[in-house]
Amino acid sequence: EALGNKMLMAINIGSIGTVCERSGDYTQAMQYFIRDLELVEELGDKQGIAIALNLIGELLSYMGEFGQAIDYLQKSLLLCEELNYRKGLAKAANTLGDVFLHTAQYDRAIQQYDHAISITRQIDAKLILGTSLMEKAAVFVALRKATSVISITTEVLQLAKTLGNRELEFDGLLLLAQAARLNNDTHEALTQLHQLEALAQHQVQLAALAFEHYLLQPTDTHQAQALQHYTALYRQTPKFIFKRRIDELNINASID
Repeated sequence: EALGNKMLMAINIGSIGTVCERSGDYTQAMQYFIRDLELVEELGDKQGIAIALNLIGELLSYMGEFGQAIDYLQKSLLLCEELNYRKGLAKAANTLGDVFLHTAQYDRAIQQYDHAISITRQIDAKLILGTSLMEKAAVFVALRKATSVISITTEVLQLAKTLGNRELEFDGLLLLAQAARLNNDTHEALTQLHQLEALAQHQVQLAALAFEHYLLQPTDTHQAQALQHYTALYRQTPKFIFKRRIDELNINASID
């Protein structure tokens, strides 16, 4: 009974940590995730340990603590491989890909995304597959390889249609707009962005649209719109990527 209670406690603590993370309270979330890790280690629950390590690594990546994130994620990967826990392996590989993308280690990012893509095809985890493909395409956006972006995005949009997932559909269409920008096809890029305005459902998507408009047509108006969205997002949830977007907009305003 005590063992069962401790297992249930670990599950609940991890879930509370996830709620804190989504609400932007990263300090509290980390405390819960570390306690979750301690409990599953006491229980000798190897799969639970792998999951907790991944949660901590993912949160560290959101915080921009990439060196520490890599340590936790690599430990999670090794444990998932030992257990043949393929869903956990795909998630850890995908998050490692994100870390390498954010730190401009593009070859390593592609390697991790390809690992996640291979596993998710094997286990038919379509949503994780779509996410990994979308993020791999983002590497090629950074590398300014429009043809590769378009090729990958075709499958992303097919998966979005199969799943009926509007979030994935939005991400895929935004990638096409980015590919058009890379090809210097301003008309096509603007057409895609105007279509996306009808699909945008929340502020993260609105911010992404505003930022892409700014990259395409760097006016003061587009800059101000993008800044407004990313400043609000960063105040709600202090993700590294939101702060990076503010920096990329060359804004010196302080964020309280």
